[in-house]
Amino acid sequence: MYKPLESLTEFNSHYSNCYFLLRDKIERETILVKALEMYDTNIELLEINGSNIVNKSINVDDYHYYEVNTTYPSLGVINIKDSDTRYISRTPDRQWKKAFNTRNINISLYDNSKYIYKLYVDRGRHCPLQLVLSTDNNNHDFIYDLFFPQYHSISKMEELIEKKTINIAINNKVMVSFDPRLEEHLYLLYYKENMIGYLNIEDRTFSLLNSYKNYMREIESVLEIYKGDIYNDRNA
Repeated sequence: MYKPLESLTEFNSHYSNCYFLLRDKIERETILVKALEMYDTNIELLEINGSNIVNKSINVDDYHYYEVNTTYPSLGVINIKDSDTRYISRTPDRQWKKAFNTRNINISLYDNSKYIYKLYVDRGRHCPLQLVLSTDNNNHDFIYDLFFPQYHSISKMEELIEKKTINIAINNKVMVSFDPRLEEHLYLLYYKENMIGYLNIEDRTFSLLNSYKNYMREIESVLEIYKGDIYNDRNA
């Protein structure tokens, strides 16, 4: 929900180092910004468009031209550069900020990413995966992906699987994951942080572990053309 820029009271205490959406009411353009500080009569910001960062300053006389949306972005699974994923959750720490900031989020790395990274290192090769996602000023790509997430259709998922993409998020809850320890046609199936079953791309089926069978209807609706059952040894 958008509100006037001038409604952000106690700016330095509540909004410095926070990210939110800024809309120009004249140009009808919405951008992602990081708030730096209010200095004298100016609000100092960073305009973020992926890796492109531009300093932006708004004078008090121009506040009425702008609206802001300080709502938290939807967290969960996000794609990272079409090759990997992370699970982003919010920590329960108490804090005084009134918009999204990176001090109260947790970034979880999936086990298969760690395993594949180790395979590259053990063989003396450069790994394309970035194990640690920094949340400092030098990694705005990650923040941009969080506010403007890109998810994949089933057809795109199958295309990326053919290219041996490591992790593929279909939405912010469901992800399929390559694991070299499995047979070639099998992928791991994740729901949020949990491995819940297997995806068989050869016969377009998936099987859920018995403890996650209650997710069957939701996963069927997400995977669309894939037929589901409960996992047993013969599925592998």
